Amino acid sequence: MSRCPAISAFPGSHQGLERFMEQAARDNSALYGLATIILALVTGWLGGILFKR
Repeated sequence: MSRCPAISAFPGSHQGLERFMEQAARDNSALYGLATIILALVTGWLGGILFKR
């Protein structure tokens, strides 16, 4: 698997929640994707309830 030179050349380190999220996305991609879909649905539903006209 090749990496994009623009992304791999960017220096930086991840710590805390950012590091956990990156590892979760890489190690458990299906579960991470499902969690993001559920989070989007819950956020939309909650926004609909809170901002009802």
